[in-house]
Amino acid sequence: MPDCALFLLPHPVSQSPAAMKKLFYLILANFLAFTSFPVFAGTASSAKPATEAKVGGTEHLNALISRIEEIRQMDFSSLDDGQRADLRQELQSIHKAVKAEKAAGAQVVSGGVYISFGALIIIILLLILIL
Repeated sequence: MPDCALFLLPHPVSQSPAAMKKLFYLILANFLAFTSFPVFAGTASSAKPATEAKVGGTEHLNALISRIEEIRQMDFSSLDDGQRADLRQELQSIHKAVKAEKAAGAQVVSGGVYISFGALIIIILLLILIL
């Protein structure tokens, strides 16, 4: 008789459906218990400067937004073409700066759950069996 653990189990055909279900859940629990997924965590030192930069960034962001409002309230009929072009370029640069600051201030969730191909197949098979 071989020393392999699979040969120690009785033949599956002779088992009742309840025993097979119990065996299936036991194997599934063992598989899930010994499967690992990578998890990403930030360092404690990187969190503190981000909040300080965020506080300083909101003041600058508010200044940029107030400048946009000033430009929008201006009377463009009294300006010549060169001044209008300068204001248009200034608005475009301010819009780009605002977008860049909002993107830098937004919390980006990266990573996620990585599932191996084998685990994906087992999950699909489980869903098929359960449903």
